[in-house]
Amino acid sequence: MIDSRGRIYLLSAETGKIYVHGPDEALLFSFGTAGGSPGQLSQPRSLAIDEQRELIYVVDYMRHTILVYNLDGEFLFELGGLVEGSSGEAFRVTDLDLFFGGDRVLVH
Repeated sequence: MIDSRGRIYLLSAETGKIYVHGPDEALLFSFGTAGGSPGQLSQPRSLAIDEQRELIYVVDYMRHTILVYNLDGEFLFELGGLVEGSSGEAFRVTDLDLFFGGDRVLVH
């Protein structure tokens, strides 16, 4: 994913991190922590950037969550997760398409 400033965002399922590179491909910073607890990335699969709200959304395939970070990589909150006693079908996200309208974000 490349944002309007030319920053390149790369996901690593192996390390549970997102690496942010500048337009010159130099590493600027990385964020995320590998793990299976809230705020951690078990199997990051895709990401989307909402530059208007200055947020980064990351799908965690294994935890069935969408983690939300600010543009500096600071974890803010997460959405979804498995419901106790469910098969996980209630919130199964493997990819991320975001549609922004007004004060709402639609996840597809």
